[in-house]
Amino acid sequence: MPCVLALIVLSILGLFSASHRKLAKEAFDCVFRRVTLRPCNTGFDTKVKVAILGRLINRSPALTKFVSQRFELLSWILIITMTASFGWTARGLYNFWAWGDCNGPNSGGFCAFDPTGANNKVSSMDEGNCVDAKLAIKNLSLKPLNLADYPSMGTEQNQIVFLGCYDCDYTRKAWPMMQVLLKKIPATFTFIHFPTKPETKYLMAYDYCVYQENPDVFWQYVERMFSNTKEQNADEAQIQTMLESLGLKREAVSACVQALETKQIVEKRFNQIQTTGIYGTPTVFVNGTPVVGPKPERVYRRLLKGGLF
Repeated sequence: MPCVLALIVLSILGLFSASHRKLAKEAFDCVFRRVTLRPCNTGFDTKVKVAILGRLINRSPALTKFVSQRFELLSWILIITMTASFGWTARGLYNFWAWGDCNGPNSGGFCAFDPTGANNKVSSMDEGNCVDAKLAIKNLSLKPLNLADYPSMGTEQNQIVFLGCYDCDYTRKAWPMMQVLLKKIPATFTFIHFPTKPETKYLMAYDYCVYQENPDVFWQYVERMFSNTKEQNADEAQIQTMLESLGLKREAVSACVQALETKQIVEKRFNQIQTTGIYGTPTVFVNGTPVVGPKPERVYRRLLKGGLF
């Protein structure tokens, strides 16, 4: 099998060198004749063996003898190893294209094509705890939620449910990309604000009240929340001023925020969202498939269109 091994190596080198392309043709002829149960008529297999052994003889006669006696077996081992390596690399490339992760959907493991792990990073609810993504992803589900209770737009067959927080860096990274995607592929879009830090939990009441006041203005409000600085979002007075600039009445929104019914609704929603199994933001359900972390646009686009590609 030295012909096969040489064909693989020389085919790659032949992309950059004319002399190697000539050798690759010889290797191909040799492989073709071996496949059709005929011997190589160029003696190419012998040429490869002599070339390799010639380099070894000056370094270790014992090793040269060992390789010479087991040359066919060692060739097979190298071919199998190389084939497995190519297969593994191809699998990693596909997973990276399809999921933004070499190891498959939401694996969180090391990926050579994403060495910093940027596509899997999330803002967790408790920074002190490590989460096993492979186990946590199995528990993610939208079943505990009644999506009709949350802000949504569109009536398309495709569905995107976006769970994120206004002050989380990775949600801020994913949000604008998601808006661009929706312009390309229409979908019913549901937004669920889930604060990962206690200091921004009060904003859930404003989410509810703004949507009740004016569903159309709500989406302008969300855009402003993502464009605000974190300091602005932490200042309730600035939030109220911002609402006035959007044409909403401060008194009406404030009364809604302070209402006991609103507080009960917000607390119920917060607890329900936690039962979905969410362990970090952003978490996006695309046609029911959970995707955790700010993935490349192609990942969401593929899930919306369906199929492997």
